[in-house]
Amino acid sequence: MDMTRKGSSRTVVLVGKYAIKIPRMNTWETFLRGLLSNYQEVRFSKLKYPYLCPILFYLPGGFMTIMPRCDILETRHMSRQQLLLLLKSEERAGRCMPVEPKHDSFGLLPNGRLVAVDYG
Repeated sequence: MDMTRKGSSRTVVLVGKYAIKIPRMNTWETFLRGLLSNYQEVRFSKLKYPYLCPILFYLPGGFMTIMPRCDILETRHMSRQQLLLLLKSEERAGRCMPVEPKHDSFGLLPNGRLVAVDYG
């Protein structure tokens, strides 16, 4: 099923096996924040950290990013405490993940691998 979700600065359009992120245009500030979030996700994805959802395609300047579609992480998959422990272990390994420690910032790829889906 295809759908659209709205975050604070971006709209995510879920189409087939893809998640397309575009800046929201309700205010100038929101639009700029959306551009920056997309731009940052592209930069961070180039680090190839195992827990960051890969960017499959992007338009320069943050106008659009495309990632694989993921199922949002639920507490039945991992508790909040386990999520915090994961982030701490990544930090100790020198991979400080730029992601909020909340379940809807993470998802499961079709192969079941856990990744951050909102790290911009």
